[in-house]
Amino acid sequence: MVKGVQFRNHEIIGDIVPLAKRYAEEGADELVFYDITASSDGRVVDKSWVSRVAEVIDIPFCVAGGIKSLEDAAKILSFGADKISINSPALADPTLITRLADRFGVQCIVVGIDTWYDAETGKYHVNQYTGDESRTRVTQWETLDWVQEVQKRGAGEIVLNMMRLPKETQVHRHAPSSGRRA
Repeated sequence: MVKGVQFRNHEIIGDIVPLAKRYAEEGADELVFYDITASSDGRVVDKSWVSRVAEVIDIPFCVAGGIKSLEDAAKILSFGADKISINSPALADPTLITRLADRFGVQCIVVGIDTWYDAETGKYHVNQYTGDESRTRVTQWETLDWVQEVQKRGAGEIVLNMMRLPKETQVHRHAPSSGRRA
């Protein structure tokens, strides 16, 4: 398990199973586990630890990372997770939210939203692939519009993360004649 700040500068802090058990014993009412590089790496969260965590805690927990299909979600839930969370895959295919909610129930579907404030426009924008600074990109969605969209599509919960946009992304985004847009 790693810990970071703003999903950056990760430090290994220990094995996920004893840490989950400790947090549960210390009074946590729910735990959320993100594999923040899964989507940007093109893979699904490693499921091997999910059942081990489910065996040692008696509180709900949510798992996130590269879940792109009903089958991905079903596997994670069958290993003992109570909820799944999607972020970049929802941006790539918003209908995934509805399909997941229809199959598993809205109480089981969390949508993560990584947002940042653009001082030039005075608006909040949604980022995608924030687990990898080199792939992080600004989407066409303004945050409030995306929040309303995911609610309409069946998200039972929303986790809103306020991000700082990497400087190189800001440069690419604002370069007027480079032809590159994040």
